[in-house]
Amino acid sequence: MFEFEQLAYVAFGVFVVISVERFGDGLNVLSGETGAGKSIVVDSLLLLAGARASTDLIRSGAEALTVSGVFAPPGDGWRRVLAEAGLEAGAGEATDHGSDPADGGEVLVRREIGHNGRNRVFVNDQPTTLRLLADLAPYLLRIHGQRDEMELLASDLQREWLLGARALLLDGHDTAAAIAAATWARTANIPVIADLDDLYPGVDALLPLIDYLITSLDIPGRISGESDLRKSLPIVRSRFGARLTAATLGHDGVLAYDGAQFHYAPAFRVRAVDTTGAGDIFHAGFLYGLLQGWPLQRQLEFACAAAALNCTGIGARGHIAPLAEIEHLIATGQRHASAFQIQGGTAISGSAP
Repeated sequence: MFEFEQLAYVAFGVFVVISVERFGDGLNVLSGETGAGKSIVVDSLLLLAGARASTDLIRSGAEALTVSGVFAPPGDGWRRVLAEAGLEAGAGEATDHGSDPADGGEVLVRREIGHNGRNRVFVNDQPTTLRLLADLAPYLLRIHGQRDEMELLASDLQREWLLGARALLLDGHDTAAAIAAATWARTANIPVIADLDDLYPGVDALLPLIDYLITSLDIPGRISGESDLRKSLPIVRSRFGARLTAATLGHDGVLAYDGAQFHYAPAFRVRAVDTTGAGDIFHAGFLYGLLQGWPLQRQLEFACAAAALNCTGIGARGHIAPLAEIEHLIATGQRHASAFQIQGGTAISGSAP
């Protein structure tokens, strides 16, 4: 049994967002209208389990946020983790509630995240690392998401499913299965396209198998350690040998690098009502253009137009437009201001004068 006694989520200098004094035994239900803070509880627990933190979680005007939790874990596994890290676990026994974590029966975890992305982690008021937190978390709590039952394993795949395909599109979420599928596709000369919005465990083994790596804005920088896309895209392409590396930029369009030069396509202006699924439709549009044998610039423009039109409807597949409508938008639609100009294959930041 996992006993969770206290949770606090604080945006420094502003206010306490939520405080849960104690979860009882058995099933605990969090209910409330939209915006009441239910997801904050789940997000807080994920942060305490060592999940990647985004500075977007920090409330506007605040310097940082902190999440803390008091756990009463069963068994001695957590004590071994702390001992191996040279941290004090205490010598006392667990009480019903309200005891000092230093007495040995409870574990106090606190995590602080600043605007610069820096994390500070404390266990029983002793400074430690995110790696230690990730090792400790399985002894403190277990979190199951709504997609857990949908996990795809490598053993679930059959090679014959891929051999008749003209291309393979992966998102990297089920990494072991993605690696198996990409390996088979490579041996059959089937192009592999990746849609990465996060760096999932084991993704380093997948990246060398990708031909067209198209990611969200932050991924090239997280892989390369270089925040400027004009530097990070070539670094990632060179490191993993992709034919193309690209980053989607939302209303700023898409920037791509093919090993010889940069390519850029601005986003289209539409009356957007829901951006859910825009990235998925972008990749579908890119894949369609790739299979048509179009030049890269046309592929990127087509993908941007398809993604923009999908945003005019509600839901992830709100408006998957027919080809004629996509082509009409390309021919007549207005674009957002360009975030980059391409001059002699080089990407220059900012719109043309």
